[in-house]
Amino acid sequence: MRDLTGLIEISSYQDLLPSADVVFVHGLGGDAISTWHPQGKRDDDDCWLGWLGKDNLCVNIWSFGYDAEATNWTSHSSMPLFDQASNLLEWLDINDFGQRP
Repeated sequence: MRDLTGLIEISSYQDLLPSADVVFVHGLGGDAISTWHPQGKRDDDDCWLGWLGKDNLCVNIWSFGYDAEATNWTSHSSMPLFDQASNLLEWLDINDFGQRP
């Protein structure tokens, strides 16, 4: 099983400069991939983020995965949400996001 944390490339524009970078962030209890599939589906062909990349070829599509629970009562293994948000900003900076819309 692949790691679903950090920035995960869904589709990228390789020919020229992409016109935009779009980063999707799942909600609490979700993950970077299954959140964007219809319930009960796991095929890449069922993921609407992939469709978005095929329909907008000059746009880079990413999904950001993080491990966080809605409350610390159920799990003590994940980082607080504020730290997860800071982690996302760091990932975006490291990967040179912010140069395009």
